[in-house]
Amino acid sequence: MKLRLILLLFLLAVLVSGCVGQQKSEAETFTASDSALEISFLEGQPPDRIFGGNTFDVAVLAVNKGGTALPKDSIRFVLNDGKFGLTQQNAEQNAVRRNSEALAPISRVPSGEFLQGGRDVILWQDLSYNSVRPITEEVKTPIRADTCYKYNTISVVKLCVKTEKTTAVCKDDEAKAVENSGAPIKVSEFTELKSQKSQNGAEVGFKFKLKKVGDAKYKIYSPSAECGIINPEKLNNVQLDSMTFEGKTLLPYIICNDAIEAFLSSESLESDYIFCRFETDAASSYEGVLAMSFRYLITQSISKDMQIIPI
Repeated sequence: MKLRLILLLFLLAVLVSGCVGQQKSEAETFTASDSALEISFLEGQPPDRIFGGNTFDVAVLAVNKGGTALPKDSIRFVLNDGKFGLTQQNAEQNAVRRNSEALAPISRVPSGEFLQGGRDVILWQDLSYNSVRPITEEVKTPIRADTCYKYNTISVVKLCVKTEKTTAVCKDDEAKAVENSGAPIKVSEFTELKSQKSQNGAEVGFKFKLKKVGDAKYKIYSPSAECGIINPEKLNNVQLDSMTFEGKTLLPYIICNDAIEAFLSSESLESDYIFCRFETDAASSYEGVLAMSFRYLITQSISKDMQIIPI
């Protein structure tokens, strides 16, 4: 009898721990990631060594490792090196490519299983090394692939709306935990300020910072920049795309000291605090979800040295 009781208690503990783990998985709003697009050359494309005059192919594998869907034709790929027949006159035809497939974001199914993001292979065919002079000895020359695309970060946090008419069911005037979608830009700090009484209810205030995280290969620019014609002054600028509270849009009703565009420090890659406030006509205290979307442009590159062997 005692053995049966111990066995029942053990099974109950396993069942409870399994439920807790499942609840934790369901509570995760986003799949954790600091990445956006990952690009790499496929094996042997380009080859490590070729004979001068021989043709070869270049294939770039692009995999979406973040939380933003990338539609078909939304990513610009450029193969850079005039020594491989990619002349400026025919750059659009020879060097520039677009993704032929939509690249879905990373995700998790309800069971908790991780699903990889979408992928596509970008191909340049029949390239050859071009040189004015005949090749008499081995030459090492780089070949580089550049990408450019627009990405975004979604950040969610629970705010406490406090009024004087009821006992508070939550806390304001404190740091809040933020969830960010998979991306190299995150809300790094978020603090809700003390609620203030307003004519119709309460005024809610908060401050936050944005920060570039993850790999240094991602260069961040304002989404107002255009691929192929990027102004260096647009570097490290992130734009607020939308802001909602409990599903209702706050733009343009919210007041922020710098809500349109955040500037990341060139040293810390973090912005100054952005202060915002808005009014709500709440009759009683409650907790609601604030969602913010930030938009930006990303550039990144990969390169490889090739050995050109004289015939």
